[in-house]
Parts: sequence; structure tokens; C-alpha cells
Amino acid sequence: MIADETIIRREMVVICRRLYDKDIVPANGGNVSVRLESGEVLVSPTGHALADATPEWFVKVDLDGNKLAGDLDSSCETPTHTFIYRKRPDVRGIIHGHPPFTTGLALAGERFGPPSHPEAFVYIGDVAWIDYATPAGLAGRLAECVERHDAFLLGNHGALTLGSSLKQAHFCIESLEMHARTLTLAKIWGGAKPLPQEAVEQLEELRRELRSR
Repeated sequence: MIADETIIRREMVVICRRLYDKDIVPANGGNVSVRLESGEVLVSPTGHALADATPEWFVKVDLDGNKLAGDLDSSCETPTHTFIYRKRPDVRGIIHGHPPFTTGLALAGERFGPPSHPEAFVYIGDVAWIDYATPAGLAGRLAECVERHDAFLLGNHGALTLGSSLKQAHFCIESLEMHARTLTLAKIWGGAKPLPQEAVEQLEELRRELRSR
């Protein structure tokens, strides 16, 4: 194992435990992956809690999902991860989770609506709605919009976020859950008010700058 891969595996462990501690991936739900410089992918195994992650735990697959190394079986949603990596050369990290407030919106068929919170928009952009699909069919649902969005609300399921690194995907899904919570609270006061279009354009410029770093 090359030194860079060793470092990445350790970073994956840290982020997996943060996701678990934040209730973004409760029990054995959710999965994460990282694309290496070689083009190979490290993905979490199926049936295991991310809280139990160790550096050796992650399964290495190619971009077609074929297992290359690892003692465990990769996540059943590996085909979705590899599909995204094939479609999005800029993406290096992916997280799928079931954060409570975001998943609540997904179960209720609610959308995030127009941008209303500046920090949330900078980290997540426009959130795409994806109709319910099984793991086998999710890639097909994503095909029409995966190139234009970094955050996805999965109907009756949960959330999916992408990033130029796993850390960026982590910031995205944590910001998504924060935004879902604040939108839920805003309903008490009549609902969130959209940001002015001029502000959205300025924030979009900032978002592009941050993504290019």
C-alpha cells in the first residue's frame, strides 16, 4: 500500500466516526468512498457500522465496481459511487447517509426550495430531488442531473453528497442536515424567505471559488 493511500484510509476513518457521531449514518446505514489518484476507489463495506471503521476495513474496487482488494464485501451501493466517478472527474469523495431531518424531508416528499441560507448554499448549492429507487436503480435516476449538482435528496431514503475530497462531501452533508433542521424550525415562523437573486449570484461565485481550491 502506497503512503498516500495509507493517509487517505486514516482520514476516511476519522470522517466515518464524525458522521456516526452526528447521526448522519446511524447503525449500519450509509456508505462512503474516495477515488484515489490511480483511479481506483476505496469504499466502505456492506453491513458494517461506519463507527467501527479501521484503515484496513475499506474495500478497493475499480471504476466498474470489480473488487481489487479487501477482506470484506463492498457496499451494495458501490455501483452508484462508481457511476458518479465515471460521470464526474472532479469528484473525489462521496457520502450517502440518513441524517434525521434531511431524511424526514425525503420521507415527506418535501424539497429544499430556493436558496435561503447563505452558508448552506455555499456548501451544498441547489439540492436535486431524486425519486425513490433501489440501490440497483439509483444510478439511472441520477443520470439526468449528477453533472449539475453536488447534493441530492433521495425520495423515501436519505441524502447523497459529492465533493472534491471526502472532507468536502462531509461538509456538504453536514450543512445539508443543518439546513434541513433550520428549514423545519423556520416553518414555525411562516417558512424560510428566499435570498435575493443578486445575493444568490454572489454566493454562487464564492461557491465556485471554494470548489476550485
